[in-house]
Amino acid sequence: LIDHLVSRKFASVTVMEDKKLPALKGLRVEGAVHQNLWQHWANDIQGDVSKLSKAIKQIKVHLELPGILSGILAEEHQYLLLNFKELFCRFFNAYLPLAVPYVVVARHILTKHRPSIVLTTDTADSRTRIFTSLCNNMGIPCIDIQFGLAGDEAVEWRFLLADYVAVWGDSSKEAILKQKVQLDRIRLTGSPRHDILINNDMGNLCAERKQLGIPESSAVILLASTYHFKSTYHVDVNILHSMQSAISTAAAKTPGITLIVKPHPHEDVRETRKIFSNCANLIFAEKNSDIKNLIRICDAFVSYGSTATIDALIAGKFTICPIFPGWLFSSDIFKDSGATLVPETSEEIDEIFESISNGTYLKTKENLEVARQKFINKYVYKLDGNASSRIAAMISEMTGL
Repeated sequence: LIDHLVSRKFASVTVMEDKKLPALKGLRVEGAVHQNLWQHWANDIQGDVSKLSKAIKQIKVHLELPGILSGILAEEHQYLLLNFKELFCRFFNAYLPLAVPYVVVARHILTKHRPSIVLTTDTADSRTRIFTSLCNNMGIPCIDIQFGLAGDEAVEWRFLLADYVAVWGDSSKEAILKQKVQLDRIRLTGSPRHDILINNDMGNLCAERKQLGIPESSAVILLASTYHFKSTYHVDVNILHSMQSAISTAAAKTPGITLIVKPHPHEDVRETRKIFSNCANLIFAEKNSDIKNLIRICDAFVSYGSTATIDALIAGKFTICPIFPGWLFSSDIFKDSGATLVPETSEEIDEIFESISNGTYLKTKENLEVARQKFINKYVYKLDGNASSRIAAMISEMTGL
């Protein structure tokens, strides 16, 4: 999308990044201005941080007066009072104090530079919502661009403050409507993240594979790896490790294939490398690289249920979603689609990798095509590579640029 806006030359484009998280490599666009949010920090901002922090403390003191918190809860919800007080403490002692510097610097940027329009992604991220909230208060046009899947669990859309949301397709539209977003604020555009996956140049793809050191005769399997936090139940670690081990073993003993592992940005790469240490025909990609470039060059794609699985299906790749018994992470959407293979054992993964090596997977891929098309029609607006153009048209409509 940034590349498209820059190429149209109808406005200057500034990309604001949070330097506390590394930006994805390869996503800097020539002609756009790339800045770190925190380079806008100035001496007077610290004073604003102190004022806002003081105001929050005063609100906290007021809410802690006898009867205030219990009065917020309806009579039938009084049994939740203890949980409510714990949430209150967490909110005022952790979440809000941590957000204050971000709020102040974001407000400073919008006030000083007054952009014609703000584009945001990932409304589940509180940093994004800070910008949309400020835009809403300051009268700055804002478009929220759908970043990941939207389902019944996506309650963050209830708090949409942008003027419009640009969504992937009909399924997302219906999910966001369930969160009480007005119909006239939802625009079907498709996702810019999918534009790059359409109409690939085979010559360029071969050159990219060669640059990675992949033999011409080798079939390429791309694994979109995932992460786990030791302090949470984000995923079942034992099941994750068993699937990783099965994939590593299958790749190691299957001739004629190259396995590319793309770690998740939050992943402990050293831990993952240990699990795949027996695999010689292996390439570890940078964890902060763009997986869509790797999807373009692979023959088969493996994931544990990540959003990138949709990218692979859009790109027409042979797609495998291992779901060993007990694995619950984002699995049902792909399992129920019929568009992917869903191995449940290491033996099934062995067989699939062997079929990729000898080419017989192509028949299986052909059998999955009807389900793939049905799935894409449900989740993607149009497979024409023009989502960025449609969002650019929205920008022109809203700003007159």
